[in-house]
Amino acid sequence: MSGRKYVRDATSHDPYTVAARHDMSSKKYTTSASIANNATPTLLTKERTPITNQRIQVLSFIIQLGLIAYGEYHDRHSVLKYTDIDYRVFSDAVHALWTPDPQSGNLARGPLTRWMGWTVGDPYTRATYRYTPLLAVLLSPIHILPSPLGPIFGKVLFSFISSFTIPSLLLRLSNAERQRNPATERSSAPPDWLIHGIWTLNPMILNINTRGSSEALLVVLVLGALVALKEQRLRTCAILWGASIHWKLYPVIYASSLFMVLQRMDGGRMWTRRKVVFGTWSVGTVAGLSSVCWLIWGYPFLEHAFLYHATRMDHRHNFSAYFYPIYLQMFTEGSINGAGGGVVSTLSSAMDRVARHPLSSFFPQFSLAIGSGFLLPASSASITFTWFIQTLVFVTFNKVCTSQYFIWYLFFLPIVIPQLDLGRTKGAALWLSTAYRLEFLAQNVFLTLWTASLAFLAANTWCIGVLLDSYRVEGRVKTE
Repeated sequence: MSGRKYVRDATSHDPYTVAARHDMSSKKYTTSASIANNATPTLLTKERTPITNQRIQVLSFIIQLGLIAYGEYHDRHSVLKYTDIDYRVFSDAVHALWTPDPQSGNLARGPLTRWMGWTVGDPYTRATYRYTPLLAVLLSPIHILPSPLGPIFGKVLFSFISSFTIPSLLLRLSNAERQRNPATERSSAPPDWLIHGIWTLNPMILNINTRGSSEALLVVLVLGALVALKEQRLRTCAILWGASIHWKLYPVIYASSLFMVLQRMDGGRMWTRRKVVFGTWSVGTVAGLSSVCWLIWGYPFLEHAFLYHATRMDHRHNFSAYFYPIYLQMFTEGSINGAGGGVVSTLSSAMDRVARHPLSSFFPQFSLAIGSGFLLPASSASITFTWFIQTLVFVTFNKVCTSQYFIWYLFFLPIVIPQLDLGRTKGAALWLSTAYRLEFLAQNVFLTLWTASLAFLAANTWCIGVLLDSYRVEGRVKTE
């Protein structure tokens, strides 16, 4: 086919003559017409608008803004709210932070606050606020900005980070994978569409962000630490990893895999300057942030942000197989003591108390999550897969498991999937469908729900085994 250009010809009786031009290189079809004599021809070019990463990220943000607007309308006209209860907790904590009231007990109790005579509110006066006070500080515009901007500030912030910051970091990881070994670009580097399909435009991610979940902030810290490790910026990695531990305790499980990576860098030597510097910055970040929070807000910070999670007993709204035994414990704890006598009864009672102890669930969970960091491939190239498995193990065996916890390992998938033999992981679809049915369709019947939770645990465990088996041997040899 050929393009045509219409040009004014002053010497012809016909007002226009047609000149055809064929562009074999670009194959664009252009048409120009001058409206008056001696006018410069105007080109009207017809070509497709490229779908770039930036356009997809903007589209994701626009969709989330629309969902936020819909959520505000829905909350005003429906008993079943669109906004997550956690976001209401965040908002109440922010208001408590900015409206101190000594008479009602809403006053920070830290030693520095008392010594300096500061009047600072205590976000922990809001029941069920179990997060770092820095989250309430970060979300302060909820209280400062006027309505309607203030109440939705947190949702907009989470959506912005999820639409722009996180995909950009994932794309950096993808580029690093391509540059590491260009010869295996097709097999080991994830295509951009996979990143946008699993994260940027994932309906589950869009829904969780716009309902007010703050998990995007945690993902940025963990993902930033991973990118820094891939780029050999160990100090930045240590700081971001330490900040993520302060923000949410679970990233401490990556200590084992990080140690193995550093051990490999140091040629197997135990005590090196690299390890000392990395440990100093990571521990110093956790200690520094936590010390500042303790100095201002005192013991309530330690109790609610850290200690509570060690003894948390939650029997509702989660997939964990522990929820039903915890539920039974609430009504049978008094009946296990003094029932009969003898050695057998005493031993049975002791074993029962150990099994019911809040810390009992941590042994299988942490031993598997931390142990996998020592056993899986230890290199900066394979660390993504190792962190993915560690996080999946941690969530699977956690005594509380909600759909928001899936985000903790979901963002690893675009980088991990090209490293797997997908022909051997078809059963993962069974796990995903099971998670969907349990979250959205499960009936509120304890025994039935517990049976489903056991099936969910079995599906996750089986999926972990399949993923480990599907991690390509050739990829492991190349990265090690």
